Amino acid sequence: MDCSSRREAGPTPRGSARRPRWRQARPAHDAIVVGAGVSGLTAAAELHAAGAKVAVVEARDRVGGRTFSRDGWVDLGATWFWDGEAATRDLLAELGIGTFAQAIDGDALFAQAGGVMRLEGNPIVGPAHRFRGGAQALAHALARRLPPEAVRTGTAVRSIAFSSDGEAHVETTDETIAGAAVAVAVPPAVAAASLAFAPALDPSLMHALAGARTWMGDAVKAVARFEQPFWRAAGLAGTAISHVGPFREIHDHSGADAGEFALFGFAASEQFAGLAPERIAERFGQQLTELFGADAAAPTAIEAVDWRRDPFTAPERWADHAGTHYHGLPVLWEPHLDGRLVFCATETAQAYAGHLEGAILAGHRAAAQLLTTLGR
Repeated sequence: MDCSSRREAGPTPRGSARRPRWRQARPAHDAIVVGAGVSGLTAAAELHAAGAKVAVVEARDRVGGRTFSRDGWVDLGATWFWDGEAATRDLLAELGIGTFAQAIDGDALFAQAGGVMRLEGNPIVGPAHRFRGGAQALAHALARRLPPEAVRTGTAVRSIAFSSDGEAHVETTDETIAGAAVAVAVPPAVAAASLAFAPALDPSLMHALAGARTWMGDAVKAVARFEQPFWRAAGLAGTAISHVGPFREIHDHSGADAGEFALFGFAASEQFAGLAPERIAERFGQQLTELFGADAAAPTAIEAVDWRRDPFTAPERWADHAGTHYHGLPVLWEPHLDGRLVFCATETAQAYAGHLEGAILAGHRAAAQLLTTLGR
């Protein structure tokens, strides 16, 4: 039933200067998902498959959230999954997305103030797996399972209000969308800082949302592409740990196909406060030359992303109590407001919080919770 249309047909309340904004809402949806990352799209695809009418609202101009791939192999966000992460394996098989092994063969490097040491046999990193098409391929494949009109990108949510008659009203920068229930799939700390809720959420929930520090929310990732994997010719794995910095951790980031050769590095965002991505990329290139020698001095391209400066990943300021110890707390994964509101970013997962595995598990759980609320 289109409850918003039914109410619009009634008389305007006495003393009202104009109709409330929610009365101009689109026809009601069964569920509204805020955030089109892997967790939100997992939930949306399962809700749609169960017959629910779903709207997905995403502030970025793309789907994928913290998966962000270039040219089908360069991952500037999430990159890996590991053995034992069954939900990821199952979803990849279901979506028809291939995988390949992370390159780890060869020796590693360890840099400290006294110089660079070579470590035999790469004791730094173990086996992991990559995604053909890049990690963002998961999000694109999930989005294709939804009607084209269901996903709205470039649309930031401002507020989420629940009326006593069972409707939810999600106000965005462009419109107000009405539905029966809402899944919030943005990072909890971002939800606490940027979304207004009515009625006000329980203080214990708000405390946990604000306290759940975003995975990758303090990180810079840089990727340098090369014509040839010169490190392999030298018997190196491309892996390095540096106590000199600014990049503390470096790995082979080559793709599965010919001509796809790269190294990537992680650094703490605080190392580059206020520095433009181009300058961060330059510093990464310099560090690679310091570690690997002259062969690293001629990358074909370097790209860097400071996830701390992305307002859809991290709030402007972390709460004083923020930390990863809030990840997976019951208050974050339990349903609220009579089951009409659930949270499902990876930080809410009961297992593998922060991983893509956690995002997928949280999406499964949120879909099941909302289907129960919807009586399906």
